[in-house]
Order: sequence, then structure tokens, then C-alpha cells
Amino acid sequence: MKLNVDLVKLRQILKDFHILTGATICVFDSDYKPITAFPDEPPAICKLVKSTEEGLKACLISDKFGCELCAKNKKTVSYVCHAGLIDTVTPIMHDNIVYGYIMFGQVTNKEINKKQTLNRIIENCKKYRLQEEEIRKTFNSLKFLDKEKYRAATNIMVACSCYIFLSDMIQTDNEIIITQIIDYFNTHLNETVSIKDVEKNFFLSKNKIYQLFEENYHTTPMKYLNNLRLGKSKELILYSDLSLTEICEQCGFNNYNYFIKQFKMVFGESPHKFKKKINYKA
Repeated sequence: MKLNVDLVKLRQILKDFHILTGATICVFDSDYKPITAFPDEPPAICKLVKSTEEGLKACLISDKFGCELCAKNKKTVSYVCHAGLIDTVTPIMHDNIVYGYIMFGQVTNKEINKKQTLNRIIENCKKYRLQEEEIRKTFNSLKFLDKEKYRAATNIMVACSCYIFLSDMIQTDNEIIITQIIDYFNTHLNETVSIKDVEKNFFLSKNKIYQLFEENYHTTPMKYLNNLRLGKSKELILYSDLSLTEICEQCGFNNYNYFIKQFKMVFGESPHKFKKKINYKA
């Protein structure tokens, strides 16, 4: 699913994560394609591996593997990448739906012997025809984290994934579409609006429109529109001098008796009684 991202806010939180942990962090969409990362440049050893066609391809496969593993389990997972480094990925989720992934990594375990780690990376990267001396030079740029720091970094990343949705850094296409439909409803409250009008204006099928409203509001689009009309009618009774007949027309109700019935059903009293009560209090 395509994501619409506030890159400025998103990059700031990735930058803060990097400042705290020193690790590279990247955000992927649901198709495992990178959206943004911090820092922009990968660690020197990763840059070296990606400088070869085979190495770059292996990195992409490795990232996809991590995201797929995360999607399957719908929880944070850690794994060793093709080059021998540790990556950790957590899902960006809302209502149990995975919309993307956050990954940090290109690090190694501080508690493991550095020489063993270096030898493993050299062995893993032989197939990319990289010079051993080049690997040794870039090895020291790696971030070494002990077990506690790695756990802390993982917890911070999980918190970041939750904060991304809570702070509206990311919106899905569906969220934007349904917001636009509601805006359309609000600007056409005094007109007759049908599902066919929504289909025509937003190039969506009837089933898709119903699905969007069921998933987001647990109601149908026409019931949602009806409630908007009733809410507007109540507002006009409170703050205008319009008659109930005029309010009925301005809120898009073609049938006055239907308006009375719906108002009473939702608000527990007829608009006449509500208006009379307001006037009495005034």
C-alpha cells in the first residue's frame, strides 16, 4: 500500500534515533522499497558491498527478507544479513495492518570477538570480489553495540513506529481518499448526493466506498452523510434564526417528515422540542 509521508518530521525522528544509538535507520513501504534513511549514506562497509552489482542485489534481497519475516510475524525481528551484520526490523502497524517497516542495523555485537566478526564478513563477501584490505579498512566504521544497548535501541525503534502513526507522519492512500470524500459531503450537504456521485467523483467502485467507511467508521457512507446533515441541522437550530423548514432544506433533506424522524432517532427528541427548549433557555 502506498504511503504518503511527512518527510521532514520523519527524517527528524530518524535523525534523533541515530544521534542516540549511532546506528543507521531506514523506513520501507509495504512493498519493501526504502522511503528514507538517516544518515543518507550507509556505513562505509555497506557502501563498499553495494558498490558491486552482486552486493547491491544481495542487500536488496536481504532487506526484503527481513521485512517479509517481520510481516509474517507482525512483530520486531532480528537477523544476520548476507554480509554477516545484524539488522532489526519492526512493523509500522495500525489496526493490525502492516503499512511499512522501520529497520536499523549495519551493526555488530560488541560481545562477539571483533576478529571473528571481521573474518566472517570477509568470508561472506568473497563472492562479491571485494579486496580483503578494503573490507578491513571499512570494518572499524561499524557501530558495535552490547546486548543492553541493542535492546534499548530496539525498544526506541518500536516506540518510533507507534509515534509515526500517532503524530500523523504517515497517511495511507485510503485515509486521504476517505478524508476527501468527507470533505465532499460537507461541501454538498444542501444537495442530493448519491453513491453514484461519489463513484463518479472519486473513480471508486461502490464496494470500495462501502469498504472504506466500514473499516474506518463502522457504518455506510450514506448513514455517515445523514449524520453529518443532522449534526449541521442541530448547529443551525442552535445558532441561526432559520425556520425548521429552511434548516431541513439547507441540510439536504428532501422530505421534511423524514428529517423530523431522523433527528428524533439520533438526538432523542424532535427538532421542534429541541428548538423550543433552546428558545426557553434563551
